[in-house]
Amino acid sequence: MANPINVKDRFLRDESKEAELEIALAAALNTSATVKREKGQSRAIEYGRPGRSLRVEYNTRGKISKIWCEPKLASELEKQIEDAIYTDHGKEVRYIHIFTQHWVKSYFRAWHDFQIIPVPPSAPQPKMPDGGYPAILEFSFDTSPSMSVKFERMNKRRDEIFYFLAATLNCGIRRIEDTQTHHWILAGEFGDNPHIEYGPEQYGCDEGWPEKDEIGFSVMPDDVGAMELVAPQKYISEQYVSQGGGLCLPVNVHYRFAITQVLDSESRAKFLNASRWFQKSYISLPISQSLAYCSLIFAIESLIPEAEDAEKCSECGQEKNEHTTTQKFKRFIREYAPEVKENFIAALYDYRSKIAHGSSLLPHDGESGFRHSYDISDSQHAYRATVNICQVVMVNWLMRHVEDSGGEQGARS
Repeated sequence: MANPINVKDRFLRDESKEAELEIALAAALNTSATVKREKGQSRAIEYGRPGRSLRVEYNTRGKISKIWCEPKLASELEKQIEDAIYTDHGKEVRYIHIFTQHWVKSYFRAWHDFQIIPVPPSAPQPKMPDGGYPAILEFSFDTSPSMSVKFERMNKRRDEIFYFLAATLNCGIRRIEDTQTHHWILAGEFGDNPHIEYGPEQYGCDEGWPEKDEIGFSVMPDDVGAMELVAPQKYISEQYVSQGGGLCLPVNVHYRFAITQVLDSESRAKFLNASRWFQKSYISLPISQSLAYCSLIFAIESLIPEAEDAEKCSECGQEKNEHTTTQKFKRFIREYAPEVKENFIAALYDYRSKIAHGSSLLPHDGESGFRHSYDISDSQHAYRATVNICQVVMVNWLMRHVEDSGGEQGARS
């Protein structure tokens, strides 16, 4: 590059837009990125081709530190970036199909952010009452004239809302993407010509809800009522479902979602990671209860802060006992789920360690599995109890975190 200048401050005016900027740069230069590692820096990426290229350098934390670009190209790209990333082009609404253990015949709307609605009457429904009930999750996102930026925003918003619901609902939730692409199925099981097929899981219907509001969300007909909202403690501890077994939500779900929107980027990433692990527990349960159990513990561990002042042993260099992972885990549970009995807390991480290090499995996964030393001997009940604890910890962490950071007022407004 001839006479390059550092344009980081011009291109990246909002640190939260870093991923979008990388995508916009690659799209604007119509090229893939070339990663170069050099001594003294984390990494550098070069976009474009000779005569029309730029170089992005990253610090050791993986954040953009400098963007080198020729002055003429910088002016051209700045206009495109301004339009693609920093200009308000309104909102769009998209949807995905989700599947829960409870039927969905009512709707829930969270402001202009998302709504859960039933599938239309003509849509396929399960013929056996064992879960897999379909629903529609509609969500809005800030659109962009750049298709690359638009899809980045759409996918990010979809995942953010989906995993928030996964951590909030007192029953499992999944989507088509959560299962393998192809598998063997018994097609026509309830018809005249049952047969075996190998194909992908798929869901859809010929028509949707015809009426839309000014944003693009579906408007429900008069015979579709609002979803029941339940006191939070009753919702989790009693595994509450609406009359007839329908899906319902905790009464403070609006506030919980608002809190996720005012978290700083690091805290939001922590909560999203914990929510992902929590949802993966539900997905992996049919395969292995031990794997599902570990996913719950991983969800909790995702929220535990690192001990910055941990005292190290002078001989081995490891953290002393009061700062060990086990002790940090126990203290974290005591803080965010104080009603859990001490022997249960001790067992939680012990079982995770035995599973992870190969010494045993939960009884559900084989005869060689260990038995619980506390008062819940049935592994299915123990798993369910751990699910409850995990949700309580995540909710309390969310509530406490926004209070400690001073973001409570913003979440309520």
